[in-house]
Amino acid sequence: MPPFIAYWAIIAGLALLGALVLVGSPSWPCERWRPVFAAALARGIGYTVHSEWLNTTVRQGWAYSPLMPVMPGHAPGDDEDDADQTTSPIERVDLRISTMGSRVSALKEIKPVLATLYCALSDDQKKKADQLLIGMGSMM
Repeated sequence: MPPFIAYWAIIAGLALLGALVLVGSPSWPCERWRPVFAAALARGIGYTVHSEWLNTTVRQGWAYSPLMPVMPGHAPGDDEDDADQTTSPIERVDLRISTMGSRVSALKEIKPVLATLYCALSDDQKKKADQLLIGMGSMM
């Protein structure tokens, strides 16, 4: 499975989990599926847009390939697109170390939030979360 599909599944799972906690009910999905769907969609899109901006503009830990679609209004610079042709192997290793450091920082930021959310769940909700988020620690 390509890594980006795993990331999408993680984002979708967390968005759904957050939506269920915020607006769900014990009879979900038979009832209140529309508010849960709307909240999950908003949270998923919101997180994706924020993460895209944070990692490409602020942290500059991600670089685009010429084949990758970009968000409207964002045009990666030539230096990002041509990084593989214009940098030495040592510079590319340094870039990879920086990128991995950014990922570690992002995981450290999300861990306390996830822990707080998970601890607030009932036992039944935790069982559902455990099923939805299987493999989360190893896929990120």
